[in-house]
Amino acid sequence: MKNYKIIVTDLDGTLLNDSSEISRENLSAIKTLLDSGVHFVPSSGRTYSEIPQKLKNFDNMRFVIHSNGAVVYDRVTGKRIRTCLDNSTVVKIMDILKKYECHITFRCEGECYVDASMQADEDFEYYNVFIPHRLVVCDYANHLKDFYEYAYRCDNVEVFSVFFHRLEDKIECKRYFEEELGLRAVEVSDHNIEVVNRKAGKGNALCALADMLGVDYSETIAVGDSDNDISMIKSAGLGLAVGNACDELKEAADAVICTNEEHAISYILNNYFNLNV
Repeated sequence: MKNYKIIVTDLDGTLLNDSSEISRENLSAIKTLLDSGVHFVPSSGRTYSEIPQKLKNFDNMRFVIHSNGAVVYDRVTGKRIRTCLDNSTVVKIMDILKKYECHITFRCEGECYVDASMQADEDFEYYNVFIPHRLVVCDYANHLKDFYEYAYRCDNVEVFSVFFHRLEDKIECKRYFEEELGLRAVEVSDHNIEVVNRKAGKGNALCALADMLGVDYSETIAVGDSDNDISMIKSAGLGLAVGNACDELKEAADAVICTNEEHAISYILNNYFNLNV
């Protein structure tokens, strides 16, 4: 059994169950991994302020990859490896999104921002905002009355998460951001795209972290469930898809494991680690 030194995991749909909670079994497995010297690293489209407190309570969990790989955060030193969107790019993105019926969230400097006027249940339904994202913005986001004015002034934006009323609008926007602006646009649900710097992404973040720690890529594990996890699944020495993952991720993974309702980290600990516990 290989001596894996880093395990990176997506949150929503992977580590978290369908109620957006971390099971007791997963928490126990995380503690075992960390106490054994393995780097357990959350890797999420969320920004740092949106990471569940139960994870932050692990003092020996040193690194967090957030905002779809735009930031690798060292909790010990406070340093960040950042690959963000500058203000000129932010302006171009906002100019495009204003033309469409969409629900916009953006992350900047570790915080999440949404339009205060678009947080009713009917808004979420109209823009096809999936349940995990609704919970995140309700619990963690800053609700801005001057959302557009604030967004246009921002620099070093980590990620835009956008949900569209019409599927064809999403497809058109995704193509424009990738082909015309040279950005990376990935999906976490059918009507969503998450837009980041082309050099960002969870896979590049995993590689940057491994390089910083002097860990060979073959000694890393990544596990996820959606399109925005594919790059890290392909970059890791062992790429795992949870049973509820999208078909594209399952095809990219080395193996398909249990679902997010069946304690994925506990499963990985029991099947891919030999820690004598």
